[in-house]
Amino acid sequence: MLSGLLSKKQLSRLAGICTDIAQVSLATIAIPFAIDRAEPLGVVLGLLVSLIFWIFSLLLERVK
Repeated sequence: MLSGLLSKKQLSRLAGICTDIAQVSLATIAIPFAIDRAEPLGVVLGLLVSLIFWIFSLLLERVK
């Protein structure tokens, strides 16, 4: 689907962006834990967002 619209370089860059988004999401979980202000819902949502973007990144890398 995306391989017809984007070049290999563009797919690789998009996968990198998704990985970066996942890392930022994970960092937003780790920092509140470090300062003892973590909320359970925030932790679950942050992990979910991280996993979704990491999986999407892997799928993009597989397509190219």
